[in-house]
Amino acid sequence: MFEKCLEKAIKAEDLTQEEAYQVVKAMLEGKVVPVRMAALLTALRIKGAAYSELLGAALALRESLAPLAGFENNFLSMDREEIHLDRETIERTSLPGDGGTSTFNVSTATALVVAGAGGRVVRHASLIPSEHVGTEHVLKELGVQPEVTPSVGRRCLEDAGVAFLYSPALNPSARLLYQVRKQLGLRTLLNVAGPLSNPMGASFLYLGVYDPSDLSLFCSVAKALGVERGMLVHGEHTLDEASITGATRVCFLDSSKTHVKELVPEDLGLRRWEPQDIKGGTARENASAIIEVLKGTKGAPRDLVLLNSALALVACKMARDEKEGLCMAAESLDSGAALRSLELLARLSNEQGYLRRAE
Repeated sequence: MFEKCLEKAIKAEDLTQEEAYQVVKAMLEGKVVPVRMAALLTALRIKGAAYSELLGAALALRESLAPLAGFENNFLSMDREEIHLDRETIERTSLPGDGGTSTFNVSTATALVVAGAGGRVVRHASLIPSEHVGTEHVLKELGVQPEVTPSVGRRCLEDAGVAFLYSPALNPSARLLYQVRKQLGLRTLLNVAGPLSNPMGASFLYLGVYDPSDLSLFCSVAKALGVERGMLVHGEHTLDEASITGATRVCFLDSSKTHVKELVPEDLGLRRWEPQDIKGGTARENASAIIEVLKGTKGAPRDLVLLNSALALVACKMARDEKEGLCMAAESLDSGAALRSLELLARLSNEQGYLRRAE
């Protein structure tokens, strides 16, 4: 089947959902040699990912992460595209200076704020060696062990309201696929199929999207994968997060409809800041910025976290609208609840059963 699918992709023909599922499954299981993986991923990128291909790939990824299944479904899955692996996305999102957005791990702080407000948040990603600052590096600086077992992750979710789950060794064969993607340096359909795969079965989704033209497509895929309600966002200057430096495009989905709207900071009474005001740095610097936000320090980082938290709270049905979400997020910070969620998460994640990083 792989040869047939490769030929179709080269001819710019869309793969069916079943074809996409089978070829991604084969790649995850290490049954495809690297040169063929690279050829198919490149051909699909040139053609442009179709709905059927994203859905099939997400289903294959979800199946490969079966050990993470079994969580109750009334929680928020909060992720963004995998952007710390491919040179194309690294150049726009992780490099210092004017060449990249390089924000300070806003989604990590947002997850803690939502948890402090009473929500339950799971973030899942693949743990991939990288010289660029990712969530796992910042978590370690914050005292959180990122490589926990599903059982420990479940306890973190229940008691701290937030769990960060990584899959470094659930399927060792998949590491070959990630090596191919890293060597390609191109954004592929797997960048977003992972976050969309929702292996824990969350009812709600808050997802940062790298390219605004993909918002509606990704919304449709998320709905097909069982998401009850969600928000997918693309921000000016921040790309895969809601922005306080410009406009944010928001794709909202629920059981009855999907629609896209534009939001600016002033809509919620927030100041519009400059991109340099939200720049990140090293893992230690980013962790320090998050701690300052959690302690209630005013400024651009706080406003950026407030905006993303407000949208996430709407996505998981805790807030009726963005303004109520903003008030709830501010209370989570100012009461110290978000900081307490971090402290409890750090303690629980270090207590037992963590996985060691695969060499």
